[in-house]
Amino acid sequence: MYNYIKSYLMENFDYITDNHTKELVKNAFKAVQKLDLIEFFRLNNPPKNHGFMCWNCPEIDKLVNELENDNHSGSSFAITCRILQQHIRNH
Repeated sequence: MYNYIKSYLMENFDYITDNHTKELVKNAFKAVQKLDLIEFFRLNNPPKNHGFMCWNCPEIDKLVNELENDNHSGSSFAITCRILQQHIRNH
């Protein structure tokens, strides 16, 4: 039962009220699962003064490539990653 609840909470994004943002975060979450990057997001932060947008990191490069069809700008990618990171850390 615990794993079911944990899984439900991890995949529940109803607290995001903007539908476009919610879809971007859900797509990114699916990509993070596919690429096995959950623990990466749980345990790592971008270098100081860089953020996700400017982080030269193989894991982030993989995610960028996976989300190529989402038409992210640099800032929307960074915001999506921050929301996703917070979501993963809180669940």
